[in-house]
Amino acid sequence: MERIMDLIFGCASIRAVGAEPAKLLTKLAEEKIEFWDTVPVDECTVTFRVGRKNAERVAALSSRCCCEMETIRKRGLPEDFQKLKRRRVLLVLPAVLFALLLWSSFYVWRIEITGNETVPATEILNALEESGVTIGSFWPNFTSDNIRSEVLVKIPKLKWLSVSVSGSCAHVVVREGTKEAMPVDEKKAVKLVATMPGYIEEMQVLCGCAKFQKGQAALTGETLVDGIVPDINGGTRVVHAEGGVIAETFEELTAEMPLTLQKKTPAGHERTRFALLFGEKRINFYAGSRIFDANCDTIIKVHKLGIEGLFELPVSIVTETEQRYVLTETQAPEDAAKARLQKALEAELSRRVGKTGKIESCETTFAVVNGYEVATLRAQCRQNIAKEVPMTDEEVATAQRAQTPKEENKTE
Repeated sequence: MERIMDLIFGCASIRAVGAEPAKLLTKLAEEKIEFWDTVPVDECTVTFRVGRKNAERVAALSSRCCCEMETIRKRGLPEDFQKLKRRRVLLVLPAVLFALLLWSSFYVWRIEITGNETVPATEILNALEESGVTIGSFWPNFTSDNIRSEVLVKIPKLKWLSVSVSGSCAHVVVREGTKEAMPVDEKKAVKLVATMPGYIEEMQVLCGCAKFQKGQAALTGETLVDGIVPDINGGTRVVHAEGGVIAETFEELTAEMPLTLQKKTPAGHERTRFALLFGEKRINFYAGSRIFDANCDTIIKVHKLGIEGLFELPVSIVTETEQRYVLTETQAPEDAAKARLQKALEAELSRRVGKTGKIESCETTFAVVNGYEVATLRAQCRQNIAKEVPMTDEEVATAQRAQTPKEENKTE
């Protein structure tokens, strides 16, 4: 804390030479002049520090104490300011830099887009550029209503957009429109087929002709609900089959993982390269290309110049650190391999069953085969196995003939 105060208010390092320099220190104490960092050099010399404003009083007292005083050094902000007054360029330079930083904060140097899922960010950036929002644009000229209207016209998939600027960064938040449900063509022949084998537990037929009953077993690809329905007149009509078929299914998944892994071991010294980015222009402070040697990891860090939340400059410092390594074979812990395989198989099983399905029971077995940890998961599930599939013209004609055999016999 004392050093900080010395720098703020200024201090002077004094060397006093005389027959009895201790008398000078005693006189300073009597006059209540604060001094510190006293160092006796020899019997006739002593050095100490005093405040900048007390240097002249010490000079007057030293002559009265038969001592010669010499100011070794002056330091602190007041002294630095006096030096800057003689160098007007250095005095004006901070003000010029501050003005440039302030002016730079009125320009956009980074654009962040959030909220987009299906619309690519590049498409949004192109639409924003055509609307006047781009890197280096003067953001006080932005008009949110005009930008929103122009971008929404160019990208109909977006239903809402907002642009806000903070710290030379334009934050663009978008909302995409919800997908409208496609209307069901009730006259189109669509059937429900089994996506996997299972024992049927429940038939939820909203439209169509059920081909299976509860307790029966269905194989993959078999028609569960037909799109050809017989009518009361003995004929048939084409419908869009709808519904679901809940069945008891059995899943068996297998995954494997090598027990011998290759581990990276650092070899040699790290090498760091530096570069500057001015907008899209790059200045490298090294010779050669950016292609690194084989068997090395490269860590690239980009440091933006500016104050977060206040302003950001279009200048970045890039550091590229290259660390060479050699590959050594290590034995992976069997327990860790089992846990990793178990987690992967359970995630895949949950994906296959879906949100509407249910896992009734699950069991995983492990075995080591040719240096690989092999995991086999067997599960009993309850899920919907029905899938809509359009019927071909040939299938429709065949189904209609099969539904009207009696009428054809009567005609004959």
